[in-house]
Amino acid sequence: MQTITNALYDRMTECVYPEPLRTFRTELSPEPVQVIPVLAEGRKALEAINNARGLGFDDWDLDFYTAAFRDQLRRDPTDVELFDIGEFDCNHIANVHACMNASLCSAFTK
Repeated sequence: MQTITNALYDRMTECVYPEPLRTFRTELSPEPVQVIPVLAEGRKALEAINNARGLGFDDWDLDFYTAAFRDQLRRDPTDVELFDIGEFDCNHIANVHACMNASLCSAFTK
């Protein structure tokens, strides 16, 4: 049984597909976008979502993004933005994009 499951298991979606997909339509609805209250709560707001969603931010990241949203952008980030930042910051993505001369930080500089 494990051999069959391994053959049908999609590591990216973490689902078993017993037959080929015929459509990408589902009955699922996305969760509403959440605004994270960095302006009101500061770093504590980022710490909370980092812990809840496993974004992988370390102390440097938490300080940097708190200052970026509070002091430079002067707005609260969304959970979607923070997820994307966390994905970009992972070693694989950051290294690949660094090789392509891309920079996330350009959004936070004047």
